[in-house]
Parts: sequence; structure tokens; C-alpha cells
Amino acid sequence: MNNPNNNPSENESLILESKNVSFHYTHEKEEAITNVSFKIEQGDFLGIIGPNGSGKSTLLKLTAGILAPSKGKVFYKNQPIPDYKKKDFAKLAAWIPQEAGMVFPFRTEEVVLMGRYPYKSGFSFETEEDLKIASEVMELTGTKFLFGKKFTEISGGEKQRVLIASALAQKPETLILDEPISFLDIKYQIEILEILRKLNQKHSVTVIIALHDLNLASKYCSRLLLLKNGKMVREGSPNAILEQSIIESVYETQIKTLIDEEDGSSIILPRTKNN
Repeated sequence: MNNPNNNPSENESLILESKNVSFHYTHEKEEAITNVSFKIEQGDFLGIIGPNGSGKSTLLKLTAGILAPSKGKVFYKNQPIPDYKKKDFAKLAAWIPQEAGMVFPFRTEEVVLMGRYPYKSGFSFETEEDLKIASEVMELTGTKFLFGKKFTEISGGEKQRVLIASALAQKPETLILDEPISFLDIKYQIEILEILRKLNQKHSVTVIIALHDLNLASKYCSRLLLLKNGKMVREGSPNAILEQSIIESVYETQIKTLIDEEDGSSIILPRTKNN
């Protein structure tokens, strides 16, 4: 008999589903993720938030198929992720890490073309179609002006845009990003998030992203998933998640919340001794 807890929900718009997922690193005493269940539908812009060490990166790696759950299952389009061939899954979902970790001085267009690997066999050369798609995604991400420049010599914000272009070259329907704006100044943070919003709203790309900045998460995400100590505290609309009592409890600090009159998003401010 099939275990109902290991079967995906029947929903045509459902892209990804985590069912009672736990994960334990062998070198750690405690589980990094414990019994987390949630669903992502096509066109969602889901932000994963929580304090440092809450399990955001681990949960993202589970949704990207980089890690396999210790317990439970993650389904993509009603199929367990491990059942996909790696290249087939890469055509559906693209992973963008927090840091590139690239030391060889590839040119930016070469990095973008690396995103075409799911469509290649062996050491085949780039086709006209590959070059056309690379040009299109560099145009879409505003990185064409970086053509010919070495990836190791451009700024952090430019690197993130090139990595997004490389991921888009895979032609995925879902982008999974691990804190892509954490080390960037506000200009580049907004540029990256605006690119993701455009992809989400105009090109129907589903976005799953870990974010530290609660105010930006409120402005850009359609839904938030809040973690603490590897457990899901709550999931829902940004304004529902970013309630004062919830954030104070999870982050163990006093805050006050306001509403931005322009877009209705929540604004989180720390309380100081003077206020």
C-alpha cells in the first residue's frame, strides 16, 4: 500500500511539493531541517526567511535536488526529484548559489553559455541556437555590456546578474536562489530583485529565494516561508508572516511594524532603547 504522506498532491498548477522533509548532516548532532511541508505553484515568488542558522540554504538545496532528504520527499511536478536525470531536471529548475566560487578567468559570455550544458552531449561545441539564447538572456538581465570581460574582474552585482543569465540559458521554469543579494549594496540588490520580478511577472518564471532583508522580502515576494531552528514556523502572505509578535519571537528582538502606503508592504524597524 502506498504511503499517502509520500504521494504528491493532485494539482496541475503545482510545481514543487515538500512532504514531511527532514535532513541531517552527518557531522551535526541536530537535524538541519525537521518535518517541513509546503507547496509551490507555478508563478509563485516564494521567499524563505529566518535567522542565521535556521536552515534556509539547506532547504533550498533540498528543493534544488542538490541534497536528498533524510526523511520525506520533495516532488517536482508530481515526481520525486531523485527520479529525474540530472540534465532533465536542469531543464526544469536552475540553481543559483550565493557565491560563484569561480577562479578561472572565464569571459562573461562563456559563463552564460555554461548554462546550456543540459542540452549538450559530450564535448560538443556551441550551436547557433546556444549563442542566440545566450544573447537573449544577457539582454534580459542587462549584462550585454559585460561581453568580453572576465567574470573574475567584474563587481559582485554584475556577477549575480551573469549567474542569473547563465541559469536562464538552461530555459528553466523555476529559479532557486540562495541569498543572491546578501553582500551587495542597495543599488544592486534592487537591480537583482527587479530582474527576478520581471521574470516572474512577464515570463511566468517561478522564483524560490532565500532572503535576509525582511523589508525587501515583503516588497518582492508573493509568499513567505519562515524558518527557525530547521522547523517551519509559518507560511503565507508577507503581511501575515511579518506580524510583530511572530518576528519578535523568531528573531528574539524587539521591532515595530509599519505599512508602506505606496504598495501595502510591511516595513520592519528595530526598536531601540529610545523608542
